[in-house]
Amino acid sequence: MNNIGFGCSKLTSNFSKKQAIRNLEVAFDNGITHFDVARLYGQGLAESILGDFVRDKRSKVTITTKVGLFPNGGFLLNNLFLQNVAKIAYQQLKKVGPTKLTNTLADSSVISDLSVERVRGSIHTSLRELNTPYIDFLLLHEATIGQTNDAELIALLDDHRKNGLIKNYGIASYGDKIKDELYLLPSSFTVLQTDSSYPTQKDLDPAGRSIEHNFYFSPFLHLKKVSSLLAADKDLTRSVSDLLNFDATEHVLDVFLIQQNMNTNDGTFLFTTSDNKKIQHTVDRWRHVQTLTVTPENFEKAKTLINTKL
Repeated sequence: MNNIGFGCSKLTSNFSKKQAIRNLEVAFDNGITHFDVARLYGQGLAESILGDFVRDKRSKVTITTKVGLFPNGGFLLNNLFLQNVAKIAYQQLKKVGPTKLTNTLADSSVISDLSVERVRGSIHTSLRELNTPYIDFLLLHEATIGQTNDAELIALLDDHRKNGLIKNYGIASYGDKIKDELYLLPSSFTVLQTDSSYPTQKDLDPAGRSIEHNFYFSPFLHLKKVSSLLAADKDLTRSVSDLLNFDATEHVLDVFLIQQNMNTNDGTFLFTTSDNKKIQHTVDRWRHVQTLTVTPENFEKAKTLINTKL
């Protein structure tokens, strides 16, 4: 299926590997053939889960993985079940009151390292965990433009590309973090992955960069907020629904998917969930949205109305 990919950041929200594999099966059975993962996801477990899944279908899928952010957990976090027990226990303690315990899965446990040696090791770890002889898209995870201009790092990436270990490389980062310096992105970086969160997203100007592959993450970041807004403001809902020619409250997901359909002709949007019903529903609504005839002008008017209320 074109222009839609499955993010693997929530694979380890499942309590078992079997459940996680089932997420991937549902996505694949519904036509999704691009999967996005990272060394960081699931404290390092997500890649191995995806690797088991693609073992017999590697030629039918494409894979993005990332380097630069790494898990800093102990043996506890190498177990999928214990990861989730730790997360639940921490959340319950927070509800009771202030606690001196730390969340071992929080940002403080993340290591940021784009040194040549660490990146080299990470690439080969990913190849092993993913059960693959090559990586379709290798991205520097939440890197700055300055970090992409490391001559030794570029030489390493070029060498791995020439040897067929990676097919393409680029950067995955938030738009606000890189927008002012995007024109300085090295020409060898042909992949750009950035956020596209309706209705607040701002399109990045590639500034003449030779971007060949675009990916967009966090498409549904504001879904709950917009859904609540529409449910509470009947006048707004009526105006938005009239512009889009469908009930925006009943099909609020469609509003977000229209944005992706209009903006991802040049790339792929990524969504993630550990709920199989949501995977199925998202794909079904994605197919439906592509049959709609909403004009860009009306869609922008509807987006402006929603933005003024957020």
